[in-house]
Amino acid sequence: MSFPFKDFAEFSASEGPIYSFAHIPWVTPVLLILSTLLFIWFMIAPFKIKH
Repeated sequence: MSFPFKDFAEFSASEGPIYSFAHIPWVTPVLLILSTLLFIWFMIAPFKIKH
């Protein structure tokens, strides 16, 4: 993955949001779905544990 800025001055002068995965549009939704599934699993798992 390449850095979207040429140097630090261009990076620090940028305005607005900086998206790390702007050139790979499918990464953000996939990470959101995975994190949601993990959250749901962590909420359900304690009730399924058998002692």
